[in-house]
Amino acid sequence: MHRSRGQRTPLPPPRPCATQQTARAAAESWPAEDCSDDSYILKPDSITVEPAPLEKGKPLVITVHGNLQKAVHEGAYVKVTVKYGLIRLISTTLDLGEQLKDHDAPVQLPVEAGQVSLPIYYGDFFANNTPPGTYSVFADAYTDDDEGLACVKATVTVPLP
Repeated sequence: MHRSRGQRTPLPPPRPCATQQTARAAAESWPAEDCSDDSYILKPDSITVEPAPLEKGKPLVITVHGNLQKAVHEGAYVKVTVKYGLIRLISTTLDLGEQLKDHDAPVQLPVEAGQVSLPIYYGDFFANNTPPGTYSVFADAYTDDDEGLACVKATVTVPLP
């Protein structure tokens, strides 16, 4: 194609920056996957991670929707690990029953076998001033008898302010 001097080819429209793309994706949902094996008693149909995007002052809530094969009683607990890349930032154990009570969850322990939506609340890290970046969150829940309940790996992004 021959162009005369002074004519410019129009530039394509600008693409959204990575932060805009991340925020748009986060507004839809955070990616999460089931990391439990066949021995775990909650068989997930789906997993939701909210809020998306993260909101200052609100806890991260991972909800596992599925079929609970046995009842879960007081004493159940969740091991939560937060990583930034390969660096482990936080590793803590939370009492599942206390977490459900503290957040007025729609389900409380004991939970009977059957279809259930079991929320896991984690607010200590993401509810405050968290540096921007992408974090991996592992939540591995166990019954009061140390039997595997559910395991979830989620990826969340804290956008630039």
